[in-house]
Amino acid sequence: METLASPGILYTVAIFALVIGILVFVHEFGHYGMARLFGIKVEAFAVGFGREVVGWTDRHGTRWKLGWIPMGGYAKFAGDANAASQPDLALDATLPEDERANLFHNRPLWQRSLVVMAGPAINFLFAIVIFAAFFMTYGHQITPPVVGHVVSDTPAAAAGLKQGDRIISIDGRNVKRFEDVSRIVAINPGTAIYIRVDRDGADKTLTAKPRIVTDVDRFGNTYQRGQLGLQSGDVVVVRHGPMQAVRWAVVRGAPATQ
Repeated sequence: METLASPGILYTVAIFALVIGILVFVHEFGHYGMARLFGIKVEAFAVGFGREVVGWTDRHGTRWKLGWIPMGGYAKFAGDANAASQPDLALDATLPEDERANLFHNRPLWQRSLVVMAGPAINFLFAIVIFAAFFMTYGHQITPPVVGHVVSDTPAAAAGLKQGDRIISIDGRNVKRFEDVSRIVAINPGTAIYIRVDRDGADKTLTAKPRIVTDVDRFGNTYQRGQLGLQSGDVVVVRHGPMQAVRWAVVRGAPATQ
């Protein structure tokens, strides 16, 4: 049995802290970069909470620091009372008018909005860059829209679908992955659909009526979905070019930042 001090657990904790630290840095740098673009002074940029482990002050007066608790971080702007960016209204009375205008909470709403939105936005872009890099180097795992198996006594079998059929489109909607087949079929319970397939180089159009299946979601609500009775083939790894890599990265990056 591993103890708390075992190398395996320490390695896991270190990797977790590193990943969280990178994500926090990128997120807060979005706030920081947009604030600097508008000339808003950033008093502190912190990754982690608690006592400062290491830090330095740059020529713009920003204190960059690393906290000993590797969870979260913040960018503290001029005029903030704390790391949560609550405005220090008492500070306004002690400053001349031209300096008060430069405090974060006195900046125009559109500037404050952009500073706030810059954090999530750069996380989304960062996710796209990471996914795109992986898709171009290591490859992208996808399931081609090829029928791996047809379950007997199902709408798919009745429609004449066969193992090895490559599904081109369903009701005129192009199909790129087997997941597209599942998605389209699911929203057409009991409705006839037209499936265009490539079978050994021959173009065929088949008609199928997905079976109505009743399921219960995690909230206890019942819903109906369509089911054909198809199983996918093998997963393949595809290396994409830059444009396709970015396209797929956008698809994968959106849920990843949520």
